[in-house]
Parts: sequence; structure tokens; C-alpha cells
Amino acid sequence: MLPDAIAIYNNVRIPKGGSVHVLTGPIYVEDAEPGDMLEVRILQLDFRVPYGVNNSNKGSGVLPDIHSKPYPKIIKFDLERRVALFAPGIEVPLVPFMGIMAVVPPEGSLPSSRPPGIYGGNLDFNRLTAGATLYLPVHRRGALFYTGDSHAVQGDGEINGTAIEASLTPSCSSSCTRARAGR
Repeated sequence: MLPDAIAIYNNVRIPKGGSVHVLTGPIYVEDAEPGDMLEVRILQLDFRVPYGVNNSNKGSGVLPDIHSKPYPKIIKFDLERRVALFAPGIEVPLVPFMGIMAVVPPEGSLPSSRPPGIYGGNLDFNRLTAGATLYLPVHRRGALFYTGDSHAVQGDGEINGTAIEASLTPSCSSSCTRARAGR
């Protein structure tokens, strides 16, 4: 276990209405102003540990009756071959991405990290891998960018409620485009 993950588990309490995602941010983007467009380029995503977790909960996902209790599964990775060792004879190619990428919304604070909105948020869009670019509208000075909810791989959604969740270090770059008249 990573020391920072243990510290978060032991010391962070989820506020009422909050969610379980661990986020990095807010990151202040120099010169970002309301009305601008923030361009976030995903340069690289590095695995911090050679495993991930998938956690089905009773009553969750698209087949809520399939589990009678929570079913957490630790899935080892072969990082050299870039595959998840899901089960004997089943290997899944690793395609890491950040599930949450957001700026602070117009109201001034990031709501629960679960629903997406006009600020980005919990997009869980598996095409936002290394080499991709995401554009987000800037609502507040400095944009105040957040990211988190890192995934090792995910199909076209979280069928049982989670993907193969993993600990990643993202490398991104950003720039702002003036979207307002006269700027």
C-alpha cells in the first residue's frame, strides 16, 4: 500500500454529500479567466503500483442482483507487457486514464465528484489517454483544475460500478484560449 493512500484512509473524512474520489487540486492556471477555454493535454500516465482494484457492491451496477455482498477484487498488472492479469487465462490490455478532470464550476466550488457537468467532472471517458486533449470552459479566475479517479482500463462504462481503479501519476500540460470578444 502506498503511504499517501494509507494516510488518506486514516485521516480524511468524507463530508456529507461528498464522494469517495481522491482528487488533486485545485491547480491554479496562470492567466485563465472566465470565458476562456482551458486546453488540457494528457502527456503521460505512469502506474505507481503494479495492481488495481475492481469493487462490485451489492445492488450496484447494471446487474444489481448478481452479488449478494460486496465483491472487491485485487488485479495484478504485468507492467512490462502492459496487461492486467484479470483471471487465469484472461489478460486485459492496460489503457490508463483519469476518470475525473474538471475546473471549478460557475457557482464557485466543486460539487460532489460523482456527477459530471458544464465544468467537466466524472467523465470516465476511456479515450482520454496519453496523447489526448480535453477542452474545458473556464468559469473562475485561474480555472482551478482538478483531476483524480485514475483507471488502469475501462470499457464503455463501469458496468459493475467501478473500472479497474489504479494509482496513477498523470503528466499534463495546459493552455488557455481567449474565447471572449476583444481578448
